[in-house]
Amino acid sequence: MKVKCSKCGSILLIAENKLPKNKKKAMVKCKKCNHSIVFTIPNAGEPEGEKTEIGDANELKIQNVKLIETKTGKEYILKIGKNIIGRKTDISIEGDKYISRLHCLVEMKKQTWGIELTISDDGTETGKPSTNGTFYKDEKISKFDKIVLKNGDKIRVGRTDLTVKFY
Repeated sequence: MKVKCSKCGSILLIAENKLPKNKKKAMVKCKKCNHSIVFTIPNAGEPEGEKTEIGDANELKIQNVKLIETKTGKEYILKIGKNIIGRKTDISIEGDKYISRLHCLVEMKKQTWGIELTISDDGTETGKPSTNGTFYKDEKISKFDKIVLKNGDKIRVGRTDLTVKFY
């Protein structure tokens, strides 16, 4: 099956055996621009709640997102738009001297299918990266990376581990 990215125009080929069974819609990330693409599955049956590596359309109706500190369980509710993580910011994490004053940017956008959440190592409007880095799945990201986050993803700012929770 072919799916066209509405953002960059790339064509993605999806193997039939990768499509969710008994679902009407699914989601895939564009390999070129990392944009989330929701598409209708032709000849789909009734939903049964099965998940695949492409995604489950039932999960696309998420309305809120929070970050949860792994060690303390402290929760940070994200707002639509730009959320700056740092020591004295929208999401202020205290007690970690490795977090920059303006550490990284988590951007939350409402899309027609739900919420799109991205992170970049850019805590300021000038594009200055953090001193000690921002990590996604234990890999350092740069100020030029814009990573799309999913439910359950783990990020690290300074020495603080955070889990993404969609609800």
